[in-house]
Amino acid sequence: MNDPSQLHAKVLTMISHLMQELKTMMELSPLYLKMLNLLRDEAGYQNSTLLLSNGNGHLDEAAVLGYRTNEKRRKYPLPYECLAGGNVGDDVFLVNDVETVPTAKQGSSVGKGSLLAVLLRSVPLPSISDQDSNESKITGAILLEDERTNAFSAMDCQLMQTVAPFFATMIEMARHYKKIRDLALYDELTGLHNRRFLREYLDMEFSRAIRGNLTFSLAIIDLDSLKRVNDVYGHLIGDKVLKIAADVLSRNIRSYDVLARYAGDEFILAMQDTTLS
Repeated sequence: MNDPSQLHAKVLTMISHLMQELKTMMELSPLYLKMLNLLRDEAGYQNSTLLLSNGNGHLDEAAVLGYRTNEKRRKYPLPYECLAGGNVGDDVFLVNDVETVPTAKQGSSVGKGSLLAVLLRSVPLPSISDQDSNESKITGAILLEDERTNAFSAMDCQLMQTVAPFFATMIEMARHYKKIRDLALYDELTGLHNRRFLREYLDMEFSRAIRGNLTFSLAIIDLDSLKRVNDVYGHLIGDKVLKIAADVLSRNIRSYDVLARYAGDEFILAMQDTTLS
């Protein structure tokens, strides 16, 4: 890609597509794959990988498109060692021939050709908890590969450098949305569904059972003497008891059953297509 006007058009098209699908792309996995599909469909990059920081000093593969789609996902150390010496601008790395650069060859899927990568940096969003940090940090990277040497031009580097902040923003927004959604639908202590989720789920399932004349059962479970545990040993131990109970229940239900913490020491287990016996 060597035409500046073409570059500008490609950037605008990709951003427009992402913004149009913002509501439907708030689930993380579809969003990740959508980004790589846009790079393929609008810019012609056939082999691409989205890497995301795992918080432990590595970038893990979150989505892969092209000749490595069905292979085992890999991880890369930070700093981005596989592209050492390939820096051509702010957070942009290009290696024209990986066979001449040992670290780049190790980072290549096929051990030959070209690598182009751009780091993604998060755009600070409003914090929703005291533990969240609003400092800019590396979110991940987009890695492009081509089996040909010298496959990527300066214009390709500029394109990736231009779209990277928008991709990083979309990822951060989706993660932020997921945190808010999880706070609304999951119990913070046990990690189970909460009362709000259960109410919405039961409304839907009762209607389905009535329409289809299906069986549906509920089990209401509470813990005996939890108040005494709290009074004698303290609420930290009481919370630990609740977590253990939630874990035991979760490990002994079917994958399609729904378990929720209803209140205090009460749990509700909703079971589709289940008779009393």
